[in-house]
Amino acid sequence: MIRRKPAPGQPAASFTDGCRVALLAGAAMLLVPVCAHAQGLGRKTSQAAAPATATDGLGPRDVYIEADSLVDNRDKKVVSAEGHVEARYQGRTLKANSLTYDSVTGVAVAHGNVVIQNADGTTEYGQDYTLDDNFRSGVALGFAARLQDNVTIMAGAAIRRTETVTEMRHAIYTPCNVCKDDKVTPKTPTWSIQASRIIQDHDHQVIYYRDAVIRVLGVPVFYAPFFWHPDPTAERRSGLLAPKIGYSKRRGGSYQQPYLFALSPSSDLVIAPQFNTKVAPFISGEFEKRFYSGTLDIRAGYTHEQIFNSRIKYGDNTNRSFLLANGRFNIDRTWDWGFGAERATDPTLFRRYGVRQVYSSRGQFPTDTDRLISQIFSTRADGQSYLSIAAASFQSLRVYGQDAKTTLPLYESNKAFPIVAPLIEARFDPAWSPLGGRLRATGSAVVLTRNNRVLNLVDPLGVQSLGPIRSDSQLSVGSAVPGLSYQDSRRASGQVEWRRDLTLAGGLRLTPFGQVRGDVFSTSDPTLVTVQNGVGATGKYGAQTISSAATDDLITRGQFTGGFTASYPLIRQTANYTAILEPIGQFLASPRLKRDLRIPNEDSVAFEFDESTLFSTNRLPGQDLQESGLRVNVGGRASVFWGKNGNASLLVGRTFRDTPDPAFLQQSGVRGTSSDWVTFFKVQPAGWLTIYNRARLDADTLKVHREEAGLNIAILPQASFSAQYNYNENGLVISPTGAVSTGRTQDLDLAAVVFPFKHWGASALLVRDFQTNVLPVQQYALIYRDECIRLDLVYTRDEIAGAAIGVSSSLVLRLTLAVLGDTPVAARRNDSR
Repeated sequence: MIRRKPAPGQPAASFTDGCRVALLAGAAMLLVPVCAHAQGLGRKTSQAAAPATATDGLGPRDVYIEADSLVDNRDKKVVSAEGHVEARYQGRTLKANSLTYDSVTGVAVAHGNVVIQNADGTTEYGQDYTLDDNFRSGVALGFAARLQDNVTIMAGAAIRRTETVTEMRHAIYTPCNVCKDDKVTPKTPTWSIQASRIIQDHDHQVIYYRDAVIRVLGVPVFYAPFFWHPDPTAERRSGLLAPKIGYSKRRGGSYQQPYLFALSPSSDLVIAPQFNTKVAPFISGEFEKRFYSGTLDIRAGYTHEQIFNSRIKYGDNTNRSFLLANGRFNIDRTWDWGFGAERATDPTLFRRYGVRQVYSSRGQFPTDTDRLISQIFSTRADGQSYLSIAAASFQSLRVYGQDAKTTLPLYESNKAFPIVAPLIEARFDPAWSPLGGRLRATGSAVVLTRNNRVLNLVDPLGVQSLGPIRSDSQLSVGSAVPGLSYQDSRRASGQVEWRRDLTLAGGLRLTPFGQVRGDVFSTSDPTLVTVQNGVGATGKYGAQTISSAATDDLITRGQFTGGFTASYPLIRQTANYTAILEPIGQFLASPRLKRDLRIPNEDSVAFEFDESTLFSTNRLPGQDLQESGLRVNVGGRASVFWGKNGNASLLVGRTFRDTPDPAFLQQSGVRGTSSDWVTFFKVQPAGWLTIYNRARLDADTLKVHREEAGLNIAILPQASFSAQYNYNENGLVISPTGAVSTGRTQDLDLAAVVFPFKHWGASALLVRDFQTNVLPVQQYALIYRDECIRLDLVYTRDEIAGAAIGVSSSLVLRLTLAVLGDTPVAARRNDSR
């Protein structure tokens, strides 16, 4: 169908003709014409028009042409269209100043401000198009096009070799905006690749370059005689990822260049060699594989070098490596299994070479900074039951000080860490429960195996840290303390719990509950001991045994706990706010238990008395220790809600008991007949601001024993800010000599990201330790970002007390380019260390 635009007031004249117009399809582009054509045509051509569909009435070989004037020369078999030409063919639309088609030669020529909108949404521009009627080859001058993801390719000339290969001469590639906000005025793209030749291969979804020059803000920063990367239509393709350039006192100048190998649609491999001026190269890699039933992720690194810090090298020149791997797979609808593997040859390997995202969760056992966990597990879960079977081993990377004579680092020993195999945990919630309510049965069993004997000491004053330690460890407490010496341990526990929620007529909420549990403990060659610090025969300063006596290797324990929780919520609603005041009381009773020195404390070490444990049936974590006696927990909760997002809440409470509970330390705040006060406050006056505070206050003087206060501001995307202050009179302190004890800890964490301008911003991370008067972590960054690039200039200084690898400052340039891959720009706090 060929149609001529009618003159004003005249009907349109149309006739059918056998002529055929072929349009160029593909991806070839030129920068300046993108904006120039938009101005010349007087309409927005940077956006693709909706592709033609079967509803336009055109058949697979029909052509629709519309123009100010149209001439069909049947003698020469040439069709000519002039003025505001618009042609549609096979879902493509061509707009130009003029168009001629020779049906004898099959050549079509378009002149002046040519715009082609393809069915896939891409747009092409040029001054002159020449192409054959088979639509397999063609030439374009002054050429440009817009692809997916805002990608633009520009060329002085473009040649379509085949239906899938387009070659461009003297060309530029960029995913950045090439027009200013007015869509008319050209501008220099933030980054681009300029080349003497660009070839786009649609079949392989790769763009190749000859004599490639990468420019940032118009300035050349990188040259390569040959270069390639995936085109925007490729979901995954092998190629170079963004490099990482930096300098630090430890490694000197550093350049890391990752390369992605897309091995298959479900797997890929990244190899990232790191070249350093002061130390040997370090190569790392990551392999990812996705199966129909799960995923596999393996990270590894290797080098051949001595140990080094910011001043010297020492030790043997040997192989050094790490492995971080995890996987999880479904067996069926209820069963799955997984594993995590974490090992390193050197305790400070990750910090020396700047390896990030080390301490991430890779299984059921939670992660811990400077400790690695290898584990394997299988779980089964349905609507009523849960079963977990797991095994784990540990490696400590913790550096706690320097040797006074050699100044070499001292590392936490792995001798006290057990192999956990197996650890079994189960839960069952039957559908039926006596007296209504909910019935739950739980059970667990664990075996801990060690190569060396350990000491489990009981210090009533809480100076000596909890948990098993090496038999030759230096003690924190100065006086003699009792404990248990043993090597392996085993435990099995079972518990049945019932509870029911009731709401009485007056609004009183009542929750009665009951709990029965039993435990069996076993240790290998157990000995009750009394130890103190002393100097052994070898002259080593450590624990010295004063007395010892063999004891039972099998211990049983039973316990019953019953009680109820009562609360009376009072609600007031107005047009402006809703307020809730809720007094809460809880009564619990259970037989009084004495602290049994024959039962080692393996899993009830870390405990904090706060609002989360105020109304717990058993505040102590784990199974080894058990709370007992008569006790009453009281508290009050107040909440206010207003506006769209405004809310505030306050919780205050404490505990009373008939006699002190020896399961708790004196510093815990809950050992005596009356506990400390615990408070929690949170206010969110708007969606972008949150303020919170949790504290433990002395029962008599209201002196602060522990406090955590914070502030979060999120005005996205312009700014975000967070501050957290931590104070603890009985935190974990590791002295330079290696002794672990409890003592005062006090620190402040600050983090901020601000973009005062459209593209420019800054970020900061600051950690302040008030007890040691150091700044363990400082990190500052200057950031530039737009639609196609992110540039981070990051300065980091770490002076972690006792790290023994030297205070180090580093400057890193992270460049993330759209389409060419991604590089993480945010780091976890523990990885920054």
